[in-house]
Amino acid sequence: MKSFLKKFFVVFGISMVLATPSLVLAQFDDPSGGTPPIYFSTYGGAIKYVEKASNWLLYIVIALAVVFIIYAGFLYLTSGGDEEKTKAAKNYIVYAVIGIAIALLARGIVLLAKNFIG
Repeated sequence: MKSFLKKFFVVFGISMVLATPSLVLAQFDDPSGGTPPIYFSTYGGAIKYVEKASNWLLYIVIALAVVFIIYAGFLYLTSGGDEEKTKAAKNYIVYAVIGIAIALLARGIVLLAKNFIG
């Protein structure tokens, strides 16, 4: 299971890196020849979008952490006294808690930047 998760995150990370240029270099195509819309013109507007993105990522990380904690509980209950499975379940729980802590710290950094700039 560990190698599957490792492969999944590697493939997911590579696909996100490869998809970034198409998202960044997307052009506004207005047939009337107008100018592209301006989404934000101040730092406050930029921070608002970063804050929205961090909120979404926080919710996604917490949802994934809950799924991993439930999976770890299932592994722990079905380990049958096998120390390897018990250790793996404990590691999943520790990693999920660390993931939640990092996500909350990232959210705090965004709020700190928001207060510092705006």
